[in-house]
Amino acid sequence: MSNAMVASTLPISNLPVPSAIGSLDAYVAAVHRFPMLSQEDEQSLARRFIDADDLDAAKQLVMSHLRFVVHVAAAIPATACNSAIWCRKATSA
Repeated sequence: MSNAMVASTLPISNLPVPSAIGSLDAYVAAVHRFPMLSQEDEQSLARRFIDADDLDAAKQLVMSHLRFVVHVAAAIPATACNSAIWCRKATSA
C-alpha cells in the first residue's frame, strides 16, 4: 500500500497542521510532511467529498496541494509581491 493511500485513510486529526506561528522554514517543513497523492487517491478523495460531503476528504485534498502553493509562491519575486500590494492599495483607496 502506498504512503499516499495510508495517509488518505488516516483521520484528519492525525495530520500535521501548518501554523502561521513560527518561521517560514517551519511552515514549509510542515507542508512537506503531507504526502503527495497518487491520481487514484486524489480521485477517491474527490469522490468521497462530492458524494458524501466528506470534509475530511476535502481537507486531505487541500492539504496535499499546499506543497504546490509554496512552490508557486516561492517563484514570485519579492518585487512583484510588493508591486501587487501597492497596486491593490492604490485601487482600493
